[in-house]
Amino acid sequence: ADVLAVMVDASWSPFAGHLERRVIEQAQRKNIPVVLVINMIDRAPKENILPLIKAYDDLFKLDAYVPVSALKSDGIGCLVDELVHLLPVRRRLFDPADETDQTERMLAAELIRREILLQTDQEVPYGVTVLIERFDGQEDQDERTVSIDALVYCAKKTHKQMIVGKGGEKIKAIGMASRQAIGQLIDATVHLSLFVKVKPGWQDRPSDLMDAGLIAKD
Repeated sequence: ADVLAVMVDASWSPFAGHLERRVIEQAQRKNIPVVLVINMIDRAPKENILPLIKAYDDLFKLDAYVPVSALKSDGIGCLVDELVHLLPVRRRLFDPADETDQTERMLAAELIRREILLQTDQEVPYGVTVLIERFDGQEDQDERTVSIDALVYCAKKTHKQMIVGKGGEKIKAIGMASRQAIGQLIDATVHLSLFVKVKPGWQDRPSDLMDAGLIAKD
């Protein structure tokens, strides 16, 4: 990566979380610039923001601190400006026609995670992660079919209850929306199975963080 953007909730207590510390420390060891993005400033008390920034600044002296409201698009222009300013100038690494360098497997996980946040009105913490356990594709004449098994990790039983919903209605809605989004992206008929598992403290275990793609494997 050329720049790391770490997003935190503006309502959080003014200290750096364990996962955030690990990711920032790893980036700084590689001399990668780090931007702290303080999101949801429209919902948090204004007096929360400066102590949160100070907590990270005291520990890391990051390259930039940008308060934003993604919902209302406040501060997004400033964030883009900071990221562009920190990006190195060098030859083009990817063809302009390339939409992403991520694998379909990784994109599927991100789309499922996005639907979880949307379907739960972002009440489930951003710490929820999605692991793709199976991603099998088949070509049949002009039609492509992909079967996906995805495991959703959450830290608390209450988070699982929010994701599953009453009678499983919420997880069904998440699955349907995810299938449609993934299918449109990869141009395939998608069969998706979702499994939700409570795994307390997963964010504190390097092996789990590596599996989730949140830190690099040594």
